[in-house]
Amino acid sequence: MALERLVLSLPEELVQEMRAAGPDMDRLVLDAVTRELTRRRQVDALRQAAGLWSHYADMPDTPEGIVDFVRKSRLDAERPVP
Repeated sequence: MALERLVLSLPEELVQEMRAAGPDMDRLVLDAVTRELTRRRQVDALRQAAGLWSHYADMPDTPEGIVDFVRKSRLDAERPVP
């Protein structure tokens, strides 16, 4: 992975806490930023997927109901069309 230098301005209290956490501040910042960017991508994906299953009026909302729904859907897909 290529590295690029970035200068940030952070609150003094946060920097002091980061320094107290250990000598590898670069790794601390890398891990925190990576986690936050991953979280934001997941939130965006969830927002984009919102309502994706809304055309299924009978879509269950419990784990047991989902298992039954999938099982029934698979059985319907395996039946030959007359």
